[in-house]
Amino acid sequence: MSVVSQPNTKVYNILIIGGSKGGVTLARELEQAASHLPVRITILEKREAYFHTVGALRAVVHKDVAKKLWIPYSNLFRNTGRYGHTVVQGVLTRVFPFHVEYASADSPVNFLPFDYLVLATGSSYPAPAKMCSFTVSQGIETSMRYYQKIREAARILVIGGGPVGVELAGEIATEYPEKRVILVHNQSKLFLDEYKDSFRDKALEELKGLGVQVILNEKVVIPDEKALDPNLGSRILRTASGRAIESDLQFNCTGITVDARYMHSLSDNVSQLVDPYKGQIRVRLTLQVRDPRFPHIFAIGDCNDHPCFKLGIHAAGQGRMTARNLRRLIEHDVSHQRRDLARMAPLKLEEYRDKSNLMTVSIGPYRGVTQSRFGLVLGNWYSRIFLPSKAMAVDTRWKDLHADRVTASWLQDDL
Repeated sequence: MSVVSQPNTKVYNILIIGGSKGGVTLARELEQAASHLPVRITILEKREAYFHTVGALRAVVHKDVAKKLWIPYSNLFRNTGRYGHTVVQGVLTRVFPFHVEYASADSPVNFLPFDYLVLATGSSYPAPAKMCSFTVSQGIETSMRYYQKIREAARILVIGGGPVGVELAGEIATEYPEKRVILVHNQSKLFLDEYKDSFRDKALEELKGLGVQVILNEKVVIPDEKALDPNLGSRILRTASGRAIESDLQFNCTGITVDARYMHSLSDNVSQLVDPYKGQIRVRLTLQVRDPRFPHIFAIGDCNDHPCFKLGIHAAGQGRMTARNLRRLIEHDVSHQRRDLARMAPLKLEEYRDKSNLMTVSIGPYRGVTQSRFGLVLGNWYSRIFLPSKAMAVDTRWKDLHADRVTASWLQDDL
């Protein structure tokens, strides 16, 4: 259906909270899909530049990678002149039915209106796998701090045998084969039970081939008063069974968390909107929030409770589907020359049903293991030939965001 906007047609404000994989994919797809519609796209993002999380662990062993992972948003939109698509830096604090509040460097309380809202706020994870820094300089400094600590340490403990722990151990062991790298996991095999044993066994084989000491069926006890910090230096940590492990540097590669407290302002019954245990936003398969009062609010990626695995490929897929659904909703609004939330209910929207446990884990720049959508397990040859494991797809991401390296002043700085 093609709808040509009229000069006096209402401009629809599409507000996307979060400028990472899901949010950026949605914005780019929507700009193209809704180019014939009166749409203004705004991204509210806490960081001043896009952070390419895929390369975060490579950056702590190769210092020249860190600054390349930060990509400016300045050229994200290809046509900003018509309705003023833009990226605003700020931290979301509260959501209301037709506007949000956010904090910025200039003011603790700011407002952004919306006709449709998409929450793509992602998840948090212990550094250095995900970056909590809001500025490029702070982010690069964080990567460099871990880089230096790894260089200085002789014994490095990695707690957690999921994708992050396996990848980090592989990166360190590949770059520093002389160091003792210890990975401790609390299950009998690496990764989750949902993955094939051959995939889990292959990852273990690759780690051992790099000289990583893998300890399974043990849980490291981290004292509350002395959480892991790269500045703590040498220490002895014990497992739940009493086993002592001495190391000079420790990494916590467990504990993904979702913070959706900004939803508390939307309803008195917040448990209807947010899972009280996981902190994820409750959504339908259409990715609209489950509360029938708010069919114009969506949540995509890690922050929602869709049953798919929380992977970048699903965040991007949900972003693309939501762009198509938003186009349909706005076309419906324009064609009826009115906006009525009650009229949205009969519309048939796409549903996200992809629950595949596809997984690719790089174990250093030359090794890796993949479980395909069809359950086929692929080893190092796939990583070497088909995956951008040496470059971590950095150049591809710069291209995707239409980013100009000349405008990224940090690329010129010496590390």
